[in-house]
Amino acid sequence: MIFGGLVAWPPGTAFSAFGNPDGGREGRGELPGGAVWAWQAKYLFKLDSDEFQQIAESVDRVLATEPTLERYYVLLPYNPPAGDTQKTKSAWTKWNEYVAKWQATAGVAGRAVTFEYIGETQLNSCLLQPSQVGRLRYWFDLDTFSEDRFRAIAARAEADAGGRYTPELNVELPIAAVFDGLARTPAFEHDIRTALAVLRKARGIYGLSTPEEQPELFKPAISTLDECLDRLDEAVADAITQARRPDGVLPDLAPLIEATGAPLDTVADLLRQHCLRDRYYTGNAGSLYHQISAIESTISGSNELRAGRALPAHRVARTPSRCSAAFAAGARAKELHGPDRQPSDKTAARTPDLLMR
Repeated sequence: MIFGGLVAWPPGTAFSAFGNPDGGREGRGELPGGAVWAWQAKYLFKLDSDEFQQIAESVDRVLATEPTLERYYVLLPYNPPAGDTQKTKSAWTKWNEYVAKWQATAGVAGRAVTFEYIGETQLNSCLLQPSQVGRLRYWFDLDTFSEDRFRAIAARAEADAGGRYTPELNVELPIAAVFDGLARTPAFEHDIRTALAVLRKARGIYGLSTPEEQPELFKPAISTLDECLDRLDEAVADAITQARRPDGVLPDLAPLIEATGAPLDTVADLLRQHCLRDRYYTGNAGSLYHQISAIESTISGSNELRAGRALPAHRVARTPSRCSAAFAAGARAKELHGPDRQPSDKTAARTPDLLMR
């Protein structure tokens, strides 16, 4: 809180840290004008009634302890869900309701207090800064790469190369993306997010179309394919979450990708057997053909995403991409250390006799 960059403290702020009992704050910063910003950290991994009760007790104590309190930070290694339903309120909605209640309590005493939540994303971003290498090691027994360490490695490599090294000569290779996976950089997470977005776009907003011909055959086949794609979607979404964490374990996508093969073949065969008319697919069959083609292209891209982790080399159709190298590196780092096609809106689609594989 003091040195990690989580809060932009005004110059001249005087800091204090407290033991138990702490009066509702683990630390405080007294600004030059006398106003106080305080904070309380909780090692909690959910936000429900019991957790909010703990926080509320701290808020009550700090309001009584700090008469000049202006800002209060609550830190949890947890990003609160924000999806409300008809039956339940999300943790984020509950947080905002509690904040309104606490502000009203402070207002009765003629005080205006701001309450701010600092969660997992902010804490991870802070701890992965080069300046926080020591704290990451001390508190979590985790290693990370600092700028000084990289400079030392580069200087040693340059010295070993001697006259063979020319800074102007640089060849970009996919292997360079390995460092995105090792360091869990924002670019690494972005690549996985892109893969998930492409998969969802290929499936379409309203799901896979069911042809008018032989719907009793298509519906179970499409349902099976949807189940496989749902599991793959869930795993890629989990990979995004794990990519943010220094010690996150990336899921193995290999069996989930392999599982889509047979259902895709089944739907493609049904299309060819029952819907192909003079080399055209029409109506919903045309829409489904485009969706299947886009999904197959996406699955190929997903193979690249995790190429080298579990897939045999002879099954990789193309050179592993920048994203695949990063994903494999990101997965292996944990082991070592503890053309998208858009669906057409036309009613007919020109196609070869066999769906392209």
